[in-house]
Amino acid sequence: MEREVKGKRSMPLFLLLVLSLALGVGTWWLNRSGEKAPSAPQRLETEQRGEREAAVPLPPPPGPEVSPLRKQKLVVSPPRVAIIIDDLGYNDTNYRPFLELRYPLTFAVLPSLPYSGKIAREAQEWGHEVLLHLPLEPHEYPRQNPGKGMIRCGMTAEEIRLAFREDLRSIPGAVGVSNHMGSRAMEDPETMKVLMEELKRRRLYFVDSLTTNRSMASPLAQEAGVPLGKRSVFLDNYRDPAYIERQLRILTELARKQGGAIGVGHPYAVTASVLREHLPQLARSGIELVPASHLVH
Repeated sequence: MEREVKGKRSMPLFLLLVLSLALGVGTWWLNRSGEKAPSAPQRLETEQRGEREAAVPLPPPPGPEVSPLRKQKLVVSPPRVAIIIDDLGYNDTNYRPFLELRYPLTFAVLPSLPYSGKIAREAQEWGHEVLLHLPLEPHEYPRQNPGKGMIRCGMTAEEIRLAFREDLRSIPGAVGVSNHMGSRAMEDPETMKVLMEELKRRRLYFVDSLTTNRSMASPLAQEAGVPLGKRSVFLDNYRDPAYIERQLRILTELARKQGGAIGVGHPYAVTASVLREHLPQLARSGIELVPASHLVH
């Protein structure tokens, strides 16, 4: 009986030891797990922060690279000068020194003269522009006579057209027209209107020599849609080198101020000599020498 009682007493002690051991192991396991996993509040805070970060919009996927706008440079054209050599056609030698200058001049040839066609063709072969230097009636007519092929005030429209066509036919390859004398005709709107209609029909430009300050060329050319240029300077009203040099300086100063200017000279030996000396200097100074067609609008 006594042994049986001892056995019953030892059982609770054994269970107590087992429970104590299980509790220790459980506590150790919970402590170990707590070091590795965040508590519930920490986990919630982390999840909320993740949601806020996910709410920030992501940048779009990379596309083709777009280069920034380049600063546009202002391109300034150099000042331009056109030089017209007038009154050609009487002589078959006085124009040659101007051909030999090797600069783009414009040759204004009078119609129906012995060398009109020859000069026009040769000038074009050298790469120069050619104008019909059209004889028009001056106030001083007949004391001052522009010569063959003159268009006079009082002509009918058909007479003007016929005279103009005959004049133009004698200057092969002409791309424009300038007036020879013509102070009276240039002031007459009826004469100039018919002339501008012919120029428009043939796609020719006009250079007004400005032999009168009451010229109708500008408004009637604009009305007809004819490109027009105006003489800025006569280079050689006096056949003196110093005078021509001064006029050339005035021409270049006007070109620098206005962007372009047209000078008119004549087939004089002194004019050719001054141009031979000074045109290279003008080119080096930034002046661009151009045909007259580059300065009509």
